Parts: sequence; structure tokens; C-alpha cells
Amino acid sequence: MVSRVSIEPAPSTVTAAAADRQLGRPVAAYRPDLASSGARTALWVIAVAAALLLVVGLTTGSLVAIIVAVPFLALFGYQAISREYVRGRVQGTALHLFEYGLVKTEQDGSVAPMRYDSTTMWFRFVVHKQTNGYVTSRKFHMHLTDLVTGRVCELYGFVDGQTWSDSIRRGVFDARQPTLVQQLGEGRPLTFGPLVISPAGLEAKGKSVPWAAVRDVTVDGGLGSIDIQGKRLPWFVATTEEVPDFDIAVHLIRSGLRPGGN
Repeated sequence: MVSRVSIEPAPSTVTAAAADRQLGRPVAAYRPDLASSGARTALWVIAVAAALLLVVGLTTGSLVAIIVAVPFLALFGYQAISREYVRGRVQGTALHLFEYGLVKTEQDGSVAPMRYDSTTMWFRFVVHKQTNGYVTSRKFHMHLTDLVTGRVCELYGFVDGQTWSDSIRRGVFDARQPTLVQQLGEGRPLTFGPLVISPAGLEAKGKSVPWAAVRDVTVDGGLGSIDIQGKRLPWFVATTEEVPDFDIAVHLIRSGLRPGGN
């Protein structure tokens, strides 16, 4: 298994791009999370064995063989195919984090530099494995858009997903939150996908509610909901995939609920 976090010097194309965008000192670099050959072989062996058992069941009319084969084929066949797909998409890429942004190297050798203070972000994480009710593995996916160049950058499939995704979320939050708070304080409404936050309150899906009626904002994993006075059901529900800069939006709403506002 290769080192999970690279300590090797970044390629010259990466350092040049980082210098051009003034990203500061390098922080960490992450390689693709490529499954070991043994794990890949095991998945395919189980999937093929299940497929053969299903064929035997169908040709012989054995209901037991069919019942046993179908769930194994569905589970391990899907995992084998999906892992090969992700492997093909991320092999040869790398993620380099810097003080003020990141650089992703693509399969064709091109680089995608992004500054945290000019990046809008969507993200999601999917529970990948549970043991005795506890989450033991997650898969992370981020969609970044550079507000200056319009460049789009997809991040997924790198080792230590929790670490690099938390670093990027924190970097974007710290870099953009003060400016957005200032804009809101100046009376400018801020749009976060389907949600609009303004000094007067919140607006979503053609409905508005004043700050005095907003009771709480709740975040559970990748889902956020806003509760208002006099309503048992949430007034607004959305995932982190639907609301760009989700962390900043939650912070602004919670700030608006405190005495003194933002």
C-alpha cells in the first residue's frame, strides 16, 4: 500500500499553478484510493461465481440457487463495477492542498488550481460501510466552481476523504464567510441555490419568512432543515448537494437567530 499522504515535492506544473494563484505554502497531497489487486480480484471472483450460480439455477430450475445467487450478484457485481469505474476516473490524478487553496492534477497532466476565497462548493458524503450500527467508512465527493475563471473541479476517490474534505470545507468557510457576512450586513441578499438569506429573513421556493419566525436550523449528516414557529414540519429541507456553500449558509442562519444578528 502506498503512503496515504504524499510528502514528495509537488510537480513543477503544480507549484507553478499554485504560485500563479498565490496559494501559499503546500500543506498536503493525496493520491487516488486505489483498491489493492487482491481486493479487486476477490470482488470479481465472488461476482462471477454468483453469476455462474444464477445461470445454473435458471437452467436447472433450482429456486434455491437463484435465491442465493441474486443478492450476491447484485451486491458484489455492483461493487466490482462501480469500483472499476471510479478507479478508471481517478487513476493518475492527485490532490494538492495549500494554505489558500488547492491544485488538482488531471489524468491528462493538466492542473486545476482553485483559491478558497473565490470558490463556491457543493459536497456530499455517502455512508459506505457500517459495523454494528456505527459508520466505519464514508465516500466523499466535492464539486467546486471557481467564481473568477468558471473552472469546475470534481474531487472524489482520494485517500483519507474525511481529512481532505474537512480541510477544504474549513478553507472555503474561513476565506469566504467574512466577506459574505459583510455583504449581508450591507443589506445585500445572498443566494445559496434554492435558499436566499437576507437581512429581513429567509426565502425559498417562492415563500419567505422573517427572522422572528425562524426557530432553528438542524443539520443531520448531509441533510439540513429549517424550522419555523407554529409549524410541526420543517419549512425548508435540502441536502448539501442542493445548497452551495452549505456550511456558510448554516452559519449565517444561526447567526441571524442570535441577538444582534450577523
